[in-house]
Amino acid sequence: MISGMLETSGSPEATAENPAETRVLFVDDESSVCFVVSRMLGRMGYPVEVAASADEALARVDDVDERGFGVIFVDINLGDDDGMELAAVLRQRCTGARLVAAGGDLSAPQRRAMREGLFDGLLEKPFGMENLAVSLRESLAMATRRAASSGG
Repeated sequence: MISGMLETSGSPEATAENPAETRVLFVDDESSVCFVVSRMLGRMGYPVEVAASADEALARVDDVDERGFGVIFVDINLGDDDGMELAAVLRQRCTGARLVAAGGDLSAPQRRAMREGLFDGLLEKPFGMENLAVSLRESLAMATRRAASSGG
């Protein structure tokens, strides 16, 4: 699922230049994906938490401090759960977070959700560390541009 295996947890002011200030939540039902992504993000300097289900993701969101998560990656094909439904709930509960869909071939409803703004970005599977880093930088840059254009 993930290419480029390795050798070896957002605030509104989070930026790509300061990864330690951007807490990341990665939601995927495959434990091996969660493990590898956790290692990748850790090597990049991001505090990261992983969740294997929608319920676990929502529990992580409830347990996090007031800074929240800066970026949340959601597997759109989340096993028994619906990644799209989870993303809709997260969009309402985590207003400062950037939501990034993680997945391969998108269905028509998933493409429509991307166009309609449910997600701020897409991390296409399979992916490696560079793709993950680019996706993070792009979602953070988008948030910075939005804040600047809105005067906030």
